[in-house]
Amino acid sequence: MKMKWSPSSFKNFHNTEHDSCGIVAIVNKNGEPTHKNILNSVDALIKMEHRSGFIDGEGDGCGLLTDIPRALWEERYKQADLPANLVYSDDFFVGHLFIPKTSDVTAIQREIRTLFTDTKAEILLEVEDQVYSEHLGPNGINDEPLFWQVTGTWKDEQSTSTIGQILFDLQIIIEEKFPVHVASLSSHSCVYKVMGAANILPKYFEDLGNPLFQSGMTIGHNRYSTNTLSSFFRVQPFSLLGHNGEINTISQLRQEASMIGVPLVDGGSDSQDLNRTVETLIHRYGFSLFEAMEMVFPPIINEMKNLRSDLQDLYVDIRQSWGHFAQGPAGIVSRHADECIFSVDSLGLRPVWMVESEDHLYFSSEQGLIPVSEMLDEPKSLAPGEKVGIVLRSGMVEVYYHHELQDVVLERYSLRKEISGAHAMLSTPSLPSTTEVQEELKPTDQYYSAFGWDRENIQLAEQMASNGAEL
Repeated sequence: MKMKWSPSSFKNFHNTEHDSCGIVAIVNKNGEPTHKNILNSVDALIKMEHRSGFIDGEGDGCGLLTDIPRALWEERYKQADLPANLVYSDDFFVGHLFIPKTSDVTAIQREIRTLFTDTKAEILLEVEDQVYSEHLGPNGINDEPLFWQVTGTWKDEQSTSTIGQILFDLQIIIEEKFPVHVASLSSHSCVYKVMGAANILPKYFEDLGNPLFQSGMTIGHNRYSTNTLSSFFRVQPFSLLGHNGEINTISQLRQEASMIGVPLVDGGSDSQDLNRTVETLIHRYGFSLFEAMEMVFPPIINEMKNLRSDLQDLYVDIRQSWGHFAQGPAGIVSRHADECIFSVDSLGLRPVWMVESEDHLYFSSEQGLIPVSEMLDEPKSLAPGEKVGIVLRSGMVEVYYHHELQDVVLERYSLRKEISGAHAMLSTPSLPSTTEVQEELKPTDQYYSAFGWDRENIQLAEQMASNGAEL
């Protein structure tokens, strides 16, 4: 390729001013999966191309988190003479794995199959490289991994919660043992992501252009990286969330995460570590997504003081027991199983808008994804620290505004432990009106040193006090 590559539809767009990452989530209000949901999500990412990075005219990366396309896999199972009804069972799983083409792919796949077998999972159908590489630019081609799709069920009956735990543990083992990125490994959702601009997604992945690919909700992400190198492995969304912003308390997050045994990604970005922390709270500690997101992004102290006493109990216990994991600026769109959370951290510096049309709910970095004529109401900007939850239901999704979501989390968390009275920790301790002094203390160099003062500091303070002027 002698000519410098650039997306033809962008021309010189990559030279114009850009913004931070673009995030979007589109939810079908009736809960039914459609192909239109996928197309609308790609269209939304294209509209937010100014919220994506470009390297030599080549997109920094974009991706989608969707429902498992069961109708698509049903067709593939029929073609492979496999029982097609299995794709609609609760224990049907789909894994999307990226394997570097420079590695011994055959050996890695053989060992990973053994890992699946050891967990009593039965791989029924594998598909490799259902992609069109010619749509990638030079950077994407150089970094392009093998796209390996693995599907199957379980030899023994498993509960839905157990399946999630087993698949999570399997993902950790795979990534620790091999140079493999598990984009998703789940019984309810899957992730497609690529190094490039948003218009490449349906061109690169054969699945996304198939009308049988249907989803009831989709999360999309345009990557604009300022602190990590671009690669297929770091493109978002990850298994649970898409993130706009930075976790400026990344050291605190990693420290708190390590204390509860979170298997952080080796060399991972702040978004990957945040995603892995939420995954661990769900799969190893049994929390729901609603609970996990409130634990990772709890309200600040001053906000807690304005809440009801029972909610104060909740958040005081969360902060004391688990710590204050993360602070942004961050806008988050997330989904696990049938629960979704859309939120802005306490700083409120990364926007998330809620827009409603007749058929869809939109949560996005920008409000102008649909014409004003299609909006049922004024777009709503989430306030600092605000969260909106959604439970996906067939027939009608349930929306939980923040005060409702807090009550749900309070009810669930209270079943785990007794938290009443914890709000007393927010009160200012009372001190005696008088204090008895046992003996008169004379200031010495030792006393001053204990509080970080030295003789030069003292002389400077005395000089300023004597004439009332700063030096």
